[in-house]
Amino acid sequence: MAIMTASAGNQLVNQSSNAASKVLICESIGRLSHWLEENDYRGYATFDGLSAGFLRPFTFDIKLSQIVLQQSVRRFPLNLRPVLGIKIEHSS
Repeated sequence: MAIMTASAGNQLVNQSSNAASKVLICESIGRLSHWLEENDYRGYATFDGLSAGFLRPFTFDIKLSQIVLQQSVRRFPLNLRPVLGIKIEHSS
């Protein structure tokens, strides 16, 4: 008769959750790899707000207004980059 202790039961649960986590990680890496190849390793940079050609002159080369523009593009809930004319570039 086998007696299972609480710690042995926890080890089984941990092993199955670790296996599930590994599968999710592998699937995620696969999706990322597919997306990168599909998009030719191009995407938007995190801090590319100053690339907005027609808005940058309105910063008047003032550091604070440049930061506001950059962070506004970065943090806005919708992707403003296509509307602002910011181009997708090759990622490093």
